[in-house]
Amino acid sequence: MTTTTDAAPAGHFRRGARPNRHQARRAATVLQLAEGLTGSALDYGCGWGDLTFRLAPQFERIEGWDVSAERVAFAATEFAPIPFRQCAEAGIELADASVDVVFSTVVLHFVPSPEGYLTECHRVLRPGGTLVVTIQNPDSMWMTARRWRRGTPAQPHWDRGVIKTWGGTLDTFRCWLEQQGFAIERSDGFYDPPLDRLRTPGEVVVSALNAVGHLCAIDGRWSYVGFRCRRVG
Repeated sequence: MTTTTDAAPAGHFRRGARPNRHQARRAATVLQLAEGLTGSALDYGCGWGDLTFRLAPQFERIEGWDVSAERVAFAATEFAPIPFRQCAEAGIELADASVDVVFSTVVLHFVPSPEGYLTECHRVLRPGGTLVVTIQNPDSMWMTARRWRRGTPAQPHWDRGVIKTWGGTLDTFRCWLEQQGFAIERSDGFYDPPLDRLRTPGEVVVSALNAVGHLCAIDGRWSYVGFRCRRVG
């Protein structure tokens, strides 16, 4: 979700196109966490709509919402007849307790109020409904390497607002999710594909660590981590 003007989407976001490696790993993780879920679903911060489209076959109804008019327009054209709608940063025009599942894929880092965003997720979910939320992992290989190098928690630009909200580790994020009214049922994650970013010696090292983590199936140090949570309260 972004209020800035978006560049044209890359070709791999189009319907029927072959996804790039990051996109494929992201989809595989979210689909694994969504296994067995049915009913109605909301992709809240749907972006270009490609993941909404991948999720659609298992639900009776799914719709995507995003603050970006450009992304919503692209998704509505590319992935019709799935409905895509633009929403305000402050919230979404859906009734209370109106959906069974909410998907949030790397959205919390970019919203003005992470608490307000999760409050909306909680509000539109039916009691006992499911939130599948994916974030950039604060305990990833990259973040851990930065801590070792600097001796302090890393705070890249995309994470400062969220760190102020729930702290800088995966454990504090889990606690924060529970404080927001969600009981975590399970988690999964994925590593950034190796060789995608090799501009600096540090990126070469992290790329190698990610490759080892992926090949050895090392849990917890993923580049991205997702949680399947049940709405309580």
